[in-house]
Amino acid sequence: MVLVSSFVVAWFQLWLVPFHILPRERGYMIMPNYNTPSEVSERNVQTDEEFRSAMECSSDSDDDNLSAILIAGKVYSKAQYIEEVEGAKLKAKELLTQINTWKLLHRSNPEIRISKEKQVYFIQDTVACTPKSLFKIIWKDNKLWNKQITDFKVVLHIDPITELIYIITAPILRGYISPRDFLDVRRMTLDTEKDIYEGAYVSVDSSIVPINGNQKVIRGINGANYVRVTRSTIDSKMSHIEWIQNSDIKCNIPRRLIEGSMCAFFRNYMENVKTFISNHPNEYP
Repeated sequence: MVLVSSFVVAWFQLWLVPFHILPRERGYMIMPNYNTPSEVSERNVQTDEEFRSAMECSSDSDDDNLSAILIAGKVYSKAQYIEEVEGAKLKAKELLTQINTWKLLHRSNPEIRISKEKQVYFIQDTVACTPKSLFKIIWKDNKLWNKQITDFKVVLHIDPITELIYIITAPILRGYISPRDFLDVRRMTLDTEKDIYEGAYVSVDSSIVPINGNQKVIRGINGANYVRVTRSTIDSKMSHIEWIQNSDIKCNIPRRLIEGSMCAFFRNYMENVKTFISNHPNEYP
């Protein structure tokens, strides 16, 4: 379980994944199977316009009352979604070339660094499982062990490796801190022959899931986030994870407090990953 001594710790438990959909979203959505590109079959893909049209056809009086407090976003094409996440991936990979200049918060197990200019973190660690299993736990099965995520669903299948996803976190501190939600486009790249598994995600202001203006749920923003899992060059039975984490939960917290809380969170996050793997050796070899 993730420590909740600071609400910042809980919020960042979102990352690596990703997401859920509000009750007002009536569309029928299915979580895709975790497959490599060669295993993925063709899926029916909806556009923004098609998704909204389906919602409008199924709307009732309750939805009409709710519409007054929704803040409409933009309409994206599938190409624009892909452009957003590919741009985020390039930004995050550029940051990877700079991490040796970042402030060291924790030396190992995991190594944690923070950029000097922005609240962007770098985390790396080794885990006793295959790269495919580790990426699956972080990318697809996060909700199985990350209890701070209350729900997670795919809003829109953009292509076989790209999705629009939505997540809401649980309130904490006995409800004093309200839930946050995130609407992200994410894209994975899997090279099973070389054991390289990559995933990037970034928030988008899409009209598919508008911001709720009643302030019961605060919209957080993900900048350029990137995860890379490879086989360890030191021990072939181990996997190596690198993670650029860049999120804004829209909360005014002193930087010094955030750094300490986030360091504790990342340590506990990786410990939870390792514990989950050790408890499910057959599912995650």
